Amino acid sequence: MNCALLAPAAGNQQLFTIHWDGYALFITSKKGFLEKADIGIVKYHFKFGSSIDHQKWR
Repeated sequence: MNCALLAPAAGNQQLFTIHWDGYALFITSKKGFLEKADIGIVKYHFKFGSSIDHQKWR
């Protein structure tokens, strides 16, 4: 989680929230110009920091 929080954002704002329901991770973001890029950056850094290969995102 720390890697995701330290990840750079495309718009220099961290407008995302990560939720865990016991089975899958949910990432939500406020609507913005670079929303999809920010979500991809956060997912990459979360996976890199957790070193888990099989994550389920919704």
